[in-house]
Amino acid sequence: MSGASADEPFMVKAREFILSKGGIQSTRLFTKIWLALFGQYDWCGVPVMPPEVMFFPTWFPLSIYRFASWARPTTVAMLVLLDSRPQVAVPENANINEVDSDGIDRAHSYLRSPEGFLSWKSIFYYGDKVLRVYQKSPIKPFHKSTIRIAERWIVSH
Repeated sequence: MSGASADEPFMVKAREFILSKGGIQSTRLFTKIWLALFGQYDWCGVPVMPPEVMFFPTWFPLSIYRFASWARPTTVAMLVLLDSRPQVAVPENANINEVDSDGIDRAHSYLRSPEGFLSWKSIFYYGDKVLRVYQKSPIKPFHKSTIRIAERWIVSH
């Protein structure tokens, strides 16, 4: 996207480094979200977090009020973004397929099945499975109002 050719020596070195570290699949969540925004990573490889999580009680481990005060607005904005999943296309010559070790079509495997049943990994794994069913459900009685509340919350904070 910077205009540098993928064949430039520094770009080859960068690609080799990225692939040696696992490619796109090994990047952190925010990187995957940014890549999904530009069509360089499949949204199905990003965890589901419906905006309704804003309403978790303050005592709940994933309550937005458990996050640092500076992180809350980012988190709530991210919930809206993850719900709408917008995408802006980049020119074909700016794609980053050469650093995608698994291929964009296999992004859904971002969360590997956990080995044990009772662990944080299994909680997030199975929680994501449940939230994906909810995400596809046509019945979400408070969803639209939740988006409006989230938008007002972002502006007021």
